[in-house]
Amino acid sequence: MRAAAQNLRSENPWDARAAYIERVEIGWNGHTAIERWTPLVIWVGGGEKGFSGVVSVSFPQDSTQAARIVAPASGTPGRITPVELAVVLPRNLDEIEVKLLDQSGRMVDRVSAVTAFPTERQVQLDMFVPGNGGPVVVTGGASLLRAGLSNSKALFESGSAAGGARAAERATEKLTAEQAWFGIDVQGVDVWRLPRAEIAYEGVRALVIDVASLGKLEPRARESVQRWLVSGGRVVVVAALPGAEWRQVMPAGAEYDLVSLAEPAEMGMPAELGEKLKVGAPRMAHLLEGTAGEPATVEYVEPSGERVEAEVSGDEEVDGEGMEPESGGDSDADADSDADGGGGDEEKARESEASEPPVQEVVIPAAERVSGRLASLTPLGMRCGWSVRWVGEREGAGLLASGPVGFGRLTILGVDPERVAAIVSKAGTSAIWLEGMRDVAGKGAGASEGMDYWIGSGETTENVRAIRSGMDDLVGERSLGVGALFPLWLGLCLLAVLIGPVDAIVLKRLGARQRSWATALGWIGLISVGAGYAPTVLRAAPTTLDRVRVLDVRLAAEGNTAPLAFESGVTCLFGGRAAEVGFGGFAPGRWVRGVAASGEMSMDRRVLSPLETHQGITGSGDLARVSNLPSSVWLGQWTMRALADQGAVGSVIGGEVVRESAEAGGAAGGDIEVDVWGLPAGAMVKRASVLTGKIRRGVEVEEGGSAQQAVSEDGRWAMRFTSGMVLREMPAPPGINEYNPFAQLSVDVSQSPDALCGLPGADVRGPVMAELAASGSWALVMLVLEDDAGGVRITSEADGGRRWSLVRVLMPVSGAGVERAEGSAR
Repeated sequence: MRAAAQNLRSENPWDARAAYIERVEIGWNGHTAIERWTPLVIWVGGGEKGFSGVVSVSFPQDSTQAARIVAPASGTPGRITPVELAVVLPRNLDEIEVKLLDQSGRMVDRVSAVTAFPTERQVQLDMFVPGNGGPVVVTGGASLLRAGLSNSKALFESGSAAGGARAAERATEKLTAEQAWFGIDVQGVDVWRLPRAEIAYEGVRALVIDVASLGKLEPRARESVQRWLVSGGRVVVVAALPGAEWRQVMPAGAEYDLVSLAEPAEMGMPAELGEKLKVGAPRMAHLLEGTAGEPATVEYVEPSGERVEAEVSGDEEVDGEGMEPESGGDSDADADSDADGGGGDEEKARESEASEPPVQEVVIPAAERVSGRLASLTPLGMRCGWSVRWVGEREGAGLLASGPVGFGRLTILGVDPERVAAIVSKAGTSAIWLEGMRDVAGKGAGASEGMDYWIGSGETTENVRAIRSGMDDLVGERSLGVGALFPLWLGLCLLAVLIGPVDAIVLKRLGARQRSWATALGWIGLISVGAGYAPTVLRAAPTTLDRVRVLDVRLAAEGNTAPLAFESGVTCLFGGRAAEVGFGGFAPGRWVRGVAASGEMSMDRRVLSPLETHQGITGSGDLARVSNLPSSVWLGQWTMRALADQGAVGSVIGGEVVRESAEAGGAAGGDIEVDVWGLPAGAMVKRASVLTGKIRRGVEVEEGGSAQQAVSEDGRWAMRFTSGMVLREMPAPPGINEYNPFAQLSVDVSQSPDALCGLPGADVRGPVMAELAASGSWALVMLVLEDDAGGVRITSEADGGRRWSLVRVLMPVSGAGVERAEGSAR
């Protein structure tokens, strides 16, 4: 989405020399994924006096509530200063309002951006949402990335239909490329404009950084990139230049010593890399750049398999199967003309077909030698699932290295994709980029095909299902009870007595029966006032906080290092009586926003009051983090408000997994011992499972549990998973376009708690956890706990609500054939 407000200073009725809003920038050059945190920058002019106060950003968040984000702001006299925020933009956004307020709360300036028909006091808000996830953000070099990737669709749609094994390979490449790159949106940004809050990168499909630009990266922005990467981000580093600057994208520490790069050297072209240039497209010759007027040698493949060479210019097209001939006009028009007797016959058609060269594909020639840096994996990198491709002259080292970093994924390119082909071309560069970014691109963070305005909060189907299922599980049933009917019945009886017998007797004695109309109105008014006040007493109930969360913990593969821990949760607040409710328990670095089960945005007025959050640095020292937290929220009586939150947490969870040899347990593998500590004391484990390699075992605890399933007072829980503990497979929830589109978006999480893995944040961490667990060197332990769900609480009276956690702990496996190691926490 894009909104640019150039020179939008509104007339200030108080002081024309005061501060003003220069412009508003949303997303990455205006492009962003919906329902994901994205950057918003407000440029504040300091005026002649300077400015110190706050900015307030308001917009409709969902069908129930609006968002109001407040952040500190300041301006220098005579200069324009950026104020960075992060927002979650909903579908069908119609307006964003930005206010500049001084320290006394007085409005200094205001800008309103709308999607359609702006007035003189408004600006246009252009909507642009990439069709397949958020944008790919590029900083620094890689100038042909945009041209190469934008050409990828034409590149693979023009693929040859030649038979044999090559055709099958080409068809697979075409399918993979279209799934990964169809509708891709590449945006280049200056490195100095990268956000300083890691959550602002959530809507980015992948971040591509040239190593030359890393030195210009502001320290806080560098930390934000590192934190985003380990929390589930996807980063590509082009590290063809010498030096160790490429390590700046990863945090410091022995647990991130995963790969090493040799110094740049010239080497023979790796066969695997050269093969990627064989794009198999009969029309690719005309896409060659820089060859106009100078013939270029292009290699063809005959149907027999023989390779021949020919010279073409950059503005030529090469005839081939499925192509139009260079002369003779449109082939379809000629066929129609022949059918009408225009001088064509079958013999002429056969001669024309025979005159066309039987070209099946064009191969963009690779250079014989290439300059690059070979990447080698450390023992820890091998264990953590890293791999190398484009293997060079040294065994075990390649020009591309890729693997998990925390919960995210990093790809390191030791070669410049623009320097691989002998001829600089869109086709060749695109082929290399497609392969180089394969591990980080995937399907994209926000493939939202089939989504519509009524679906609800969440970008993908999995997000919507997880949020809605969590809300349905927490809301429960609440009723007044039969006792609330008696006061209502007594009130009606009292009204009848007052209007009837009382008025008849009293007014008769006073000789004022003609005034009965006035007394009747008085009694009705009195009872009406009582009826309006009575529900606040009769319906009064405790205010409750119900919460469910997904806690993801990754233990280090080496001892004496703290684990990574991130949390995604849904909180439901029920107002038993009208009151202002304060919050506690949100850790620094938590990002909170409102959510709803329905996404209907056509109402002019939201049911609930705006959810006001304060965005800024919370905590102190090493724990200082940029956060977006609500200080309080207004709850009307018998109203419910839902919030979603995500962010890093300080975890004390540690554990160990020991797997016996496969011989001890037969083909299904031996027993698996799991020991976890640091869990909430006294919590009840309702479900437990472990996944490692091809083995998935688990148990579900019946009501009442046992001592074995209860967490001990010191926070420890252990279980031995035997070969008989096979966890039943739950059927996958139906897709968004199957059956009733409303019914299938909510899953009974008590029966299928895995549905909550689709919560924002948890959804991007899950694939890396599953991938490492599938390797057999790691184990994914999943526990469903009845506990305090992260300690979030409200400061007013609160009845004990429903709270539970889905804890996913990724541990290195000790035991058969695996180096013994422990994950620990400090």
